[in-house]
Amino acid sequence: MAEQELAPDTAAARSSIDWARVQAISGLCFAGFLALHLAATVSAIFGEAAFTFVQHAGRRIYQYPLLELGLIVAFVAHLVAAWQLRQRARSALRGNLRRRLHRYAAIYLLLFVAGHALATRGVSLAGNVDSGFDAVAFSIAWIPTWFLPYYFFLAMAGLYHAWWGSLTALSRLGWKAPGTLRARKVFWLLPVAGLLLMPLALARFAGLLGDIGDPMSSAYARYYLMLFGLD
Repeated sequence: MAEQELAPDTAAARSSIDWARVQAISGLCFAGFLALHLAATVSAIFGEAAFTFVQHAGRRIYQYPLLELGLIVAFVAHLVAAWQLRQRARSALRGNLRRRLHRYAAIYLLLFVAGHALATRGVSLAGNVDSGFDAVAFSIAWIPTWFLPYYFFLAMAGLYHAWWGSLTALSRLGWKAPGTLRARKVFWLLPVAGLLLMPLALARFAGLLGDIGDPMSSAYARYYLMLFGLD
């Protein structure tokens, strides 16, 4: 009877592995990756050259073979830790909007991360084509009604999940964020900035803020359409 009354995450609590620390450290690793991705996306507002410069600078870091492997390990570890701590996380959601949004963002990212990785890194490696500005511009020109909202919510989910998650992770690791960062008005400044900047970035990819040539004729577009038999 005593065993039946234990919380579902009791086994995780007894484990020699501190899953809360695993979740925090792996989350911070992936948050760094998301920050580089989002920086490149925002830089598109200033044109293709700015986007390419920032993206290639970031790739020198996260596409270094050992670091790329480390990102995959961090991602898997984060998922496993989240599963181990699921009961604790579920109880913390009650009455907490910021935590609920963090969970919803995680679900959205999880639904699309595999497809996104395949369409970018996978296609790039398979066809030796650059999955940069032209790739995003092509997808928006190809099916704008799907890809415009997809990219917007993907960026916002990544931004919010990384922002709230980083503050939580640092707190778990012993660093107490200044009260101003957790204050309601200050906390929302970064998400609101994302809400304002992401549409501008997507407008640049869509060719609404300047000429981007013909997105359908890029090397990425030709290979993608050929690969999936859509040409």
